[in-house]
Amino acid sequence: FRRVLFRSGTLNAGAGATLLFTGNGGTHSVNALMTGAGTYAFNNNGTSSVTGSYTGNSTLSVSNGTVTFNASTAMTPGAIVLTGGTTSFNSAQAVSTASLTLSSATMAGSGNMTLTGSGTMNSSVLTGSGTLTIGAGASFVTTGPNTQVWSGGRVVENLGSLTFAGPQSVRLDTGGATVNNKATGVVTFRSEEHTSELQSRG
Repeated sequence: FRRVLFRSGTLNAGAGATLLFTGNGGTHSVNALMTGAGTYAFNNNGTSSVTGSYTGNSTLSVSNGTVTFNASTAMTPGAIVLTGGTTSFNSAQAVSTASLTLSSATMAGSGNMTLTGSGTMNSSVLTGSGTLTIGAGASFVTTGPNTQVWSGGRVVENLGSLTFAGPQSVRLDTGGATVNNKATGVVTFRSEEHTSELQSRG
């Protein structure tokens, strides 16, 4: 068992640089200022917890393990890329990003997030009681062929463009999910070969 602690100070991932949290199990605990325009990459087959402050326009990447963000300040990463594992945003502080990618990953938590640019979801789970807001002028596309799962009371507020691009299914699972399409929002069901469908279970 290994535990890596960052209790204070500043972590700066400069432009073009990557700060990698990795390992075969164990725990990372980060309570420091995370800043810069590079990449913070989590690939630890264990748990990682971030409770400090997060600034800058960096890329936040999770490919493995369980990562929980409970930042003490608003988070504004330029891009969030989730390609594996489970990432939870639980802070009462807002999260805002211009780019969101979910691919074979789970995004969870009670915290709220605003997408200001483009997002995609493929073979992933969107869960937890937080709200994902698709901002005016932003777009979020779910793509097939595998089932997407929305659950846990998740709320999606659409002020931009939400597209379900087939062939695929979006399953509303335990705890359900709510999509609120606002006056400026457009929801599109687009099908290629098969039908895009919404399923409800549990």
